[in-house]
Amino acid sequence: MKIGVAVSVYDKFEELRILLDILNSFASVNQVVVIRNDKASNNDFIKYKIIENCTKVLEIDTYKFLKTSPIKNESITARIWESQRQGLLELSEDNDFVIHTHSDGWVLNEFKLLNIIDLISKSNKVMAFRGPGLSYRNSKGEILGKLDDHFYILKGSFLKESNFIRRSPLSLPIDLLNIHGILAFWIHAEISFEKTIHYEDFTKVSDWEGKIIDYSKTNAPMLRPLLFSDEYLLVHIHQSDFDFNFGKNFQAYYLEKYLDKKSKFINTFIKENFVPIEKLRSNQKSIINKKRILINLLGFNMGFHKNNPFLIKSIFKKTLQNPLFLLSNSVKLLLYPKTRFYNRNSYYPKKFDDVMRNLEEKIKS
Repeated sequence: MKIGVAVSVYDKFEELRILLDILNSFASVNQVVVIRNDKASNNDFIKYKIIENCTKVLEIDTYKFLKTSPIKNESITARIWESQRQGLLELSEDNDFVIHTHSDGWVLNEFKLLNIIDLISKSNKVMAFRGPGLSYRNSKGEILGKLDDHFYILKGSFLKESNFIRRSPLSLPIDLLNIHGILAFWIHAEISFEKTIHYEDFTKVSDWEGKIIDYSKTNAPMLRPLLFSDEYLLVHIHQSDFDFNFGKNFQAYYLEKYLDKKSKFINTFIKENFVPIEKLRSNQKSIINKKRILINLLGFNMGFHKNNPFLIKSIFKKTLQNPLFLLSNSVKLLLYPKTRFYNRNSYYPKKFDDVMRNLEEKIKS
């Protein structure tokens, strides 16, 4: 069995080097292709020895979409999808299975990864994915569902025949969909749900506090700043969402605890950034509480996301820059307390196949 991994990178080269060292230690990984943003720094590529540690680097002129599209969201979606589809196509010829992730999305255990691939190989399925899935609805880019663009897996034989992946991003509804919505659209338009395996729906993943998110209280699954799958040992840490050096500290903790084979580069990273997890979580929560007190005094209701470093940091910064931002969002939350996060016709956290089964039973009755 040959596995190819496509890795999109923009500016996270230290994290990319860590991921490459991890993948190079997996016997089942045949090829690793890095899809490099054309604005990436050559100095960073040289510093972290990226070219020496991967099979191939694809340099994609993704910023052409920023130049050609007047809509910011549309051009960003096009840029991200163009990177991913080029990487998938490059690997489809010589690999039985192709995986996509970003440089900050790490697979910490080869055996658990192979368990997911085994589910595909023993069935007539062609894709395995994670994320809220097709039962989730959000009018802001995810009206057809929401798939995580870390760790989705496709059969190489399917990619060879796929028409969807050969379409220009500008021929897709990128004015309506973000990258998570584009992946859901791919299932609806070509793959079909019956040919997929929804291997993780985020109802059992933990956040930076080490807690399982209770989706009975909300319908707003988050992809950042930190998601850890204890079942599959997959971790995505958006380093810059945290305060100070806390993002690197969290990365060092998960590498130290869950990665068996550590390269010299990874061991050095851990040594320089490791902080005991109890102290780290306490420090991050202390920073959040200080910022949240001010935000609450100014009238902003943080609601479910009160402990999310990414949102606290973003709101704090925007509030200091423009107090009217705070007022407008407070009014929105008072009038529409949930519609910022999901549509009322969203069935999540129910899975899509359960929803469809219930609908079929109602039709028959």
